[in-house]
Amino acid sequence: MTPVPQPKELTRTMLVVLCIGSLVAASVWIMQPFLTSTIWAAMIVIATWPQFLLMQERLKGSRPLAVVLMTMVLLLLFIIPFALAISAIVERAGDIAGLLRSPHAVTIPPPPDWLHDLPLAGAKLADKWRQVAAMSPEEISSRLAPYGTRFLGWVVAQAGSMGMMALHFFLTVIIAAILYSRGESAA
Repeated sequence: MTPVPQPKELTRTMLVVLCIGSLVAASVWIMQPFLTSTIWAAMIVIATWPQFLLMQERLKGSRPLAVVLMTMVLLLLFIIPFALAISAIVERAGDIAGLLRSPHAVTIPPPPDWLHDLPLAGAKLADKWRQVAAMSPEEISSRLAPYGTRFLGWVVAQAGSMGMMALHFFLTVIIAAILYSRGESAA
């Protein structure tokens, strides 16, 4: 026969379980911003571990130098496309500004022939396209004007999310460097 727990023991047990649950929840809450970066870093390090060991072997067993080189490769994988995207935007900034200043210069061509052949909605889309193409530039501008603030808000939100993406990427690179340097013990 099992002994029945005393009320003091039951209360104490419940409080201990509650405290442990609170600590686990608080730990997950604190670690939440780092979880995505940690998971990505682990996936990257696991996928590139054979190349890392090969690089370390070619560098005469120098792990710190191999870690630095792999970290630089990861940084270049982010910096090069990001720099190319920014340079493309800067090159086209004048064209974009010109379109925003004079929407009257924009003309909408007739719909392509293949649009009408799309199943289900092709005919409706082609008709709607023809209606918009027949509008005057002033009428198009007046219809698009209410969406301007929404569009600007979206652009600002996307810029903010690009900043968060860059922060997460750099955090991923830092965690990946740590995992490269301590790979065997982390495994």
